[in-house]
Amino acid sequence: MNIEIEERAEARIVAIEGVMDLQTSGEARAMLLYCVGYGRRVDVDLSAVTFMDTSGVASLVEAFSHARKIGGSLGVRRASPAVQRVIEMAQLDRLFDCEVAERH
Repeated sequence: MNIEIEERAEARIVAIEGVMDLQTSGEARAMLLYCVGYGRRVDVDLSAVTFMDTSGVASLVEAFSHARKIGGSLGVRRASPAVQRVIEMAQLDRLFDCEVAERH
């Protein structure tokens, strides 16, 4: 898994690439909690995530909850089709501000 952070005026973008599973979700969780810790908007770009299991979902939910507690927000951007299915099955699209990747 690779994680890149980009600062923009409107939000901090956290782009995750690879697999978010039991082995890698701890790293993603730590980075997301760090990024939302400043109380501003964080958008998580999941367009390059090829697989996400329940531990990846839990990492997103924990970061979202922490962001809300401190007055920030967390949104999901450009979720890959595989990840979008997981988000929809877990009904996180009702919780998160979600933007789906363009399908080709």
